[in-house]
Parts: sequence; C-alpha cells; structure tokens
Amino acid sequence: MSQPRGQRADRGLAPHQRCEVLISGLIEHHQLLGRSPDAATLATLGTVHHQLAAALGAARGGASGGADDWLNLRERAAQTCLQACPRDIAARIRFRSHDWSNHLHALAEMRHDEDLALLAEEFCIDSRIIIGATVPGLIPPAYRTLGAHLLHCYQAGGWPCGWQGVFPAGRFEIYVRPVTP
Repeated sequence: MSQPRGQRADRGLAPHQRCEVLISGLIEHHQLLGRSPDAATLATLGTVHHQLAAALGAARGGASGGADDWLNLRERAAQTCLQACPRDIAARIRFRSHDWSNHLHALAEMRHDEDLALLAEEFCIDSRIIIGATVPGLIPPAYRTLGAHLLHCYQAGGWPCGWQGVFPAGRFEIYVRPVTP
C-alpha cells in the first residue's frame, strides 16, 4: 500500500531512527564525498578545502593555537551522546556505526578510493554523534548542534575533518573533492 501524498514512510519512527534512515541513504546512494557538493551550505559550516592534505593540515595547525583538538572533541561528543542514551539505543548506535564503517571500507576497497577509506574511520565516530544527538535526554545543546552540523556537512557533500576555534565557538575544516568535468 502506498503512502498518502505528503506522508513519509518514516513518519512513525523516533528521531534517532529517522536519522539512521538518512545516514543509510547517504551511504547506500554513494553520496558521501559526492560529485556535486552544495558549496553554499558548506561555506556556512566552515572553511572548504579541495585538497585533503590542506584540510587536515589546517585542522592540525589550528590545534596548537588554542583550538580544540578535533579527535578529542569528537570522542568527547560521541561518548557524551552515547552515555545520555538509553542502553538499547546506545548499543544499536554502536552496532550501526561499525556496520556503516565496514560498508564504506568495502566500497573504498572496491573503488580503490583512498579518501573514502580514510572517511570510513572518521564516519564511525561522527555517526555516533549525529544519531546520539537526536535522542531526547541530557545531551548538552552544543553537542546537539554539532551532530546537526555534521549531518548537514555530509549531506552537502563535504567531509568535516577539523575544527577552527575553541568549541562550541568556531567552524569546521571541510574537505570537498575537486569537481571534475
């Protein structure tokens, strides 16, 4: 039976479940590091780089100047989000994030895509923040915002791979593949 016009199949799902559907769609439709990034959205979220080394270098260079260390920031956010979730949801988020990471690794190997292989490692942690931030609970507003911005960045075709500034103030360092004709 088809859905009535204007209704979505995921309407009865909890927010974290709707978020899982969104992330699965990004992965299944090969939209991560997509060919047509949304430059306007990405520019509102951070500084865009078209070379991965430049994005990672800017992120690492900023860490010594009072900026938050990106790896520690993400680990802290993921841990906070998972601790605030009910146990069954936290377990599901952990399982799904590993499943998505494994899928991305397989896809990267099949395509001989080094960027995607690196992203697979990062996405495991980021997906925990993205989904965990949607679960009602004691998650600090700054982490909710971080989760939403991570999702927007991925949906727009970018890879958030660093942070400029001291969290929660600041912006992403974003890698976008150069557009090839």
